[in-house]
Amino acid sequence: MNSELERQIYDADPVFFRQKDMDMTQTCMCWGIECGDGWFEPILEFVQKVRVLNDCLSTMNMCIVASQIKSKWADFTCYWNMEVLDEGKDVELSEPQQATVDLFHSIMDDIVHGCEEKCAHTCEICGKHSIWNDEVYACGSWLTVKCLDCAQKKQREDGKITNFREGFRFLSPFAEEPIVVEGSCFHTVIGAYYAVLHPEWHDVFVEMKSPSEVQAVAMNKGLCKDDEKAFEAMEKVLRIRYAEGKSRERLVSTKGLEIVQSNHSHENKWGACWCAECEGKGENRYGRLLMKIRDEIIAEEKK
Repeated sequence: MNSELERQIYDADPVFFRQKDMDMTQTCMCWGIECGDGWFEPILEFVQKVRVLNDCLSTMNMCIVASQIKSKWADFTCYWNMEVLDEGKDVELSEPQQATVDLFHSIMDDIVHGCEEKCAHTCEICGKHSIWNDEVYACGSWLTVKCLDCAQKKQREDGKITNFREGFRFLSPFAEEPIVVEGSCFHTVIGAYYAVLHPEWHDVFVEMKSPSEVQAVAMNKGLCKDDEKAFEAMEKVLRIRYAEGKSRERLVSTKGLEIVQSNHSHENKWGACWCAECEGKGENRYGRLLMKIRDEIIAEEKK
């Protein structure tokens, strides 16, 4: 977080942040607030609530102190302790006072949880807030909570989609998305694809809810193919997937962008491997299918 926003948060409760100038051998608070600027408002609100608790605890020579605040696996994370406010004075808590301290400990847990909930729906980059999981969500190789605009920004600037995790998860065949194919409702797109390609496995894949589970079974049973029959099955499923609604709108939103299913595992039929040896020269059949369907939709809408 930038220094000016950080200073405003520190000023909201100096007692809570009294470890910020200590050495790294004593506290992790020396690293500052390790979150994006977009979380400034929810964290400031969080600290203001902590200030109320600390003002009450000061009458008993106790306080709540932060030892680290950071974004961890796209979650707001706060490590804190209940400490003596002035170590030069003795602390002798009466039974009612001890009960109050215990109560405040529980309240602090609730305040932290509340900030976790708010940050989970707030873009860590720009601060956009939404209760909808498909508008603000955790993504990226270094997990960060981002809105779609921030997640897609770099790839849109480059003019090429090569990472479906960065704001373009809706393009992935492994997205958890229900789809109805030939009268059956599948929990996953990849499950529908394998059921079309291998009808004898229909009853197995229609019940599976996890894309990774579907893929594991397909690999274990030797069902993974990259021939013309497989491409035809995938095209059939993708045409159904993007026929209408939000999925169709999102595919159209990629207009003008090249779509590449990138990998580093030498898979050059469905996608394109970008290792030093392959250099992205794969056939990219999956990406080409998406662009073909997208361009047909755009042409149809123009008519």
